[in-house]
Amino acid sequence: MPATNAVGQAVLEVTPEVLAQRIVRMIISIQGKQDVARLQVEKEFGVKLKYDANDPQAFWISGELVGGKRYSLESISDANGQLASRLGFEFFRSAGTPDQVACAQTIALYRQSLVDGGFKAQWVGSPRRGSPARWRFERNSVVVTALDGADTREDNAQACVSKLMVLVLSFQRVP
Repeated sequence: MPATNAVGQAVLEVTPEVLAQRIVRMIISIQGKQDVARLQVEKEFGVKLKYDANDPQAFWISGELVGGKRYSLESISDANGQLASRLGFEFFRSAGTPDQVACAQTIALYRQSLVDGGFKAQWVGSPRRGSPARWRFERNSVVVTALDGADTREDNAQACVSKLMVLVLSFQRVP
């Protein structure tokens, strides 16, 4: 089934690489909460988003990648009507194929591009066996966390990313 846009029209499927490029471009453009407003995310991500008519800052989309893999994006705000403070991406593997083939997004699609975009990268291994490892990327008030598969090693560039979370922190200056 092809992906649909906010008004239910079919849109072309994209490759995992194109999706990662769009996500990275959007993340690098974020300087503050104003950059995770729905219209700004649509502009940077390059797709119309679905949204709640009663709260246009609550937005989401899901789509299909080439090969049957899927993704979703959802905004998360601290209260109704406020700008989002977090964006959550989730990536779903293709069913019935080997892990490497089934992977919708690998860490290699993100790590170097985010570092080149000014983010500091930090590897956080699995805190306990069977729990996801993660990469944390930080630049000013923007923190990106990429959850890799359980027990993944730092040097595994092909590790599958299951979730990617973008957090925009609000800093208050002390007088």
